[in-house]
Amino acid sequence: MATKNKKAKKTVYIHIGSPKTGTTGIQQFLTINHNTLKKEGIFYPLIGRDNGAEDLLINGDFLKKDNYIKSLKKLIKQFSKNNCHSMILSEEVLFVDVAYLFTNITDNRYSGVPDKSNISNKLDIFDLTQYDIKNIEFKIIVYLRNSVDYLCGMWQESIKWNHSSELESFITTYPYAVSLQGIHELAGAVGKNNIIVKTFEKERWLNNDLLDDFLSIFKINNSSRFKQPLRSNSGGDRQSIERISYANKMIGADIFNTNDYTSSTCFKQGIVESLP
Repeated sequence: MATKNKKAKKTVYIHIGSPKTGTTGIQQFLTINHNTLKKEGIFYPLIGRDNGAEDLLINGDFLKKDNYIKSLKKLIKQFSKNNCHSMILSEEVLFVDVAYLFTNITDNRYSGVPDKSNISNKLDIFDLTQYDIKNIEFKIIVYLRNSVDYLCGMWQESIKWNHSSELESFITTYPYAVSLQGIHELAGAVGKNNIIVKTFEKERWLNNDLLDDFLSIFKINNSSRFKQPLRSNSGGDRQSIERISYANKMIGADIFNTNDYTSSTCFKQGIVESLP
């Protein structure tokens, strides 16, 4: 008796950063090449975050919300109907959240101020198998960079988000080791074979190119035939960041509070450039 061929499994890749590892460039690339990648069998849903034009690049923000499974199943329904073999969801903040999911740490991701509201989904965000989504496999992609570079980059982000800590103080208090331990615990939750860990070192990338390296996960070995991102999310020099920190501290961070991250940063940069 002949048996029916099983429907081929599709894979959902959740790209969780880490922050400061070229995530903005990767997200830009996936966004501007949405249609071309779809022809290659890679689906990058253009759903964006809830706020801000810049956040339209990021499509994995909903995974941090209480009702994320409803949105995920809706996307998977679209995914199941198209001819793509892979779907990518990207949100670098998920890397930071991993530390809070698997530990007792409750600090806010940048300021070090306790804030339990930062995480709402607990462990189930990375236990997707419990939802009986048939013929779908889940994998996690994470890039890791040199710890000193990572901590300096996160310090810059904290200043841009209105905090005013000194670099030395930030480095000694930020729980990066806990985030790394969180990745180890995550491997136990989703399975070691379902986590793809990459290093943020140019010498280790395919063709010494980050986009080529990322695309190699999907058996694409050269990004040059695709549209290229026009800009990157680069950091400032230490003197400029320290001046912004000073402005946060002396003028007060409240004046800078805005949902428009880009406008806020440009406003503060204007103040910095006017300082002697």
